[in-house]
Amino acid sequence: MKSILGFGRTEEDTGTNVTITEEPPAEMPRCSLVNVRFPGKDRTYSYYNDLFDLHEGDLVFVSGKLAGERGVVDSVNYRFKINPTAYQRVIGRIVISMKGTYAPVLDKMVSIDREAVAPETFRSWVIPPADDGEPPEYIKGEGYSFDLEHFAECPEVEEAILNRALDYCTEGRVCYLSVRDHVGTAFVEGTKWYQVDFRYEDGYVRDMYCECPYPGLCKHSIAVLVTLREILKRIGDRDFTAMTGGFFIQMMTAGRQRIMLLPPEDGEQTA
Repeated sequence: MKSILGFGRTEEDTGTNVTITEEPPAEMPRCSLVNVRFPGKDRTYSYYNDLFDLHEGDLVFVSGKLAGERGVVDSVNYRFKINPTAYQRVIGRIVISMKGTYAPVLDKMVSIDREAVAPETFRSWVIPPADDGEPPEYIKGEGYSFDLEHFAECPEVEEAILNRALDYCTEGRVCYLSVRDHVGTAFVEGTKWYQVDFRYEDGYVRDMYCECPYPGLCKHSIAVLVTLREILKRIGDRDFTAMTGGFFIQMMTAGRQRIMLLPPEDGEQTA
């Protein structure tokens, strides 16, 4: 089995706790023509917007060929005359609202606060709204169940899929993972974003499902099992919320949050 110790970090890297204390201001719709940059594509395109009050640096979802990609508003123009049918539109603004205290664990920023980022909030950051505003409906069969400590020994776990899942862990693709009142939710970045749902209690995972189309236990689910096991080894058997460090910093910066830096031991610093 591949080694995943540290998920790209060393055990000695204790880091600094971060407390997030402010939420972004409320928005009011304002018509505009905006240039949106897509970092993953290294391209900028113009979109019509009549749903949000947008500003430079805002993260948005758009319609058209780049639907599902997060874009960054480069500029906003309020003086324009266009035929709106000639333009794709901004269909979602990613509202970054983060609170709570987070500490580095492996490659994640982890919080045990109840006010930490909820699953539905994270989903709104990575998955664009549906055209009709309604979330998709899923039909479930029987979910997978495991002893978390020994899941790799189960016959459902194929070696090739396990190895790919370990790659996902090393690459930080389990970007979000939370357990709240025995309800677990994760978001894994694959060819698209997939949500993994499960229940966790006393070392056992039950009713695990993934949205992906793979007809068996998939790499997304196994990557979540590995990540869950490794985090709980370090924080104890408790509720938590975790985000990959790079994604955490990206969202915190985009939300223009105010933070307080807390050393691992007693004492405080403000920033």
